[in-house]
Amino acid sequence: MFLDRIEGDLGVIVAADGRSVDVPLAWLPEGIRGGAELTVTVAEDPHATTEGRAQAASLIDELIRRSET
Repeated sequence: MFLDRIEGDLGVIVAADGRSVDVPLAWLPEGIRGGAELTVTVAEDPHATTEGRAQAASLIDELIRRSET
């Protein structure tokens, strides 16, 4: 993959098969320029997923309690 170009606050990443995806520049290394080769890794964060679900459940419980009064 490589960074094809920067358009405003987005970077256009192109894969070897020609498909492209726009990503926020904030996700890319500071100072990156078009033509840079990239290594991209995507992984699930089980701890953050568990925490997020717990927070969502807590918020739902709070909303239910509020609606019952």
